[in-house]
Amino acid sequence: RSSDLQDYAISYIGKLADRRGKFLPQKAKQLGVPMGPACSRLTRGQTVTLKDGTQIKPSDCMEPPSPGPKFLVVECPSENHWSQLAANELLARHSIENAADGTDETSEFVSPIAVAVHITPQSLFSSPKYQEWISRLGSSCQHIAINDRLGPQRLIY
Repeated sequence: RSSDLQDYAISYIGKLADRRGKFLPQKAKQLGVPMGPACSRLTRGQTVTLKDGTQIKPSDCMEPPSPGPKFLVVECPSENHWSQLAANELLARHSIENAADGTDETSEFVSPIAVAVHITPQSLFSSPKYQEWISRLGSSCQHIAINDRLGPQRLIY
């Protein structure tokens, strides 16, 4: 029942795939890797064996991968649900303070949220408490607001 969804504040956190590191052709050449198919295999994450039997791993001649960007989707149907959202420990662990200070040792929390989608009434979104909460996501986080002021149609999913 769609009315049941209005009983909860709902949030989703997702992460896109890591971006592979840049290939360093000079480093590969120094290690004896011939230019061509062997370099291509290294960039695809495959180990290459040279004619002399030496094995070259991709990490030997590539920069480390960059963590994939994270995104957040929050649906908070009313100000009455604010306390559920504010008290959510998992969301708090994704704040810029925790991402920056490294106190959380699980790798999934190291990078900050890149994009946050807020499905919430305009009155809550623009309130000081909500604005303070989203400021914890950091200044680099992009925000998309979907609310009752955007049009007469209701969002149904």
